[in-house]
Amino acid sequence: EPGMQPDGSYITPEGERLTNDTDKATYLRTAQDWIVSPLLKNTQGLAGVDSIGGYAKQFLVVPDVQRLASMGITLTQL
Repeated sequence: EPGMQPDGSYITPEGERLTNDTDKATYLRTAQDWIVSPLLKNTQGLAGVDSIGGYAKQFLVVPDVQRLASMGITLTQL
């Protein structure tokens, strides 16, 4: 069942178990950035939505240059 667990961990609706404060803060910030803020931005008369706190999730993309070359795609095109 998603939500807080008796052992202090949190299970997300996607089924991921978050066991430490950093993971929980990152999850909450991600939900705020991708779910809550976009919904609030549709509110008429709202000047803006600021995200404060938590840890912003980062994604690292490492292209396989050899594979791209084999398909005739340059890094610029990517």
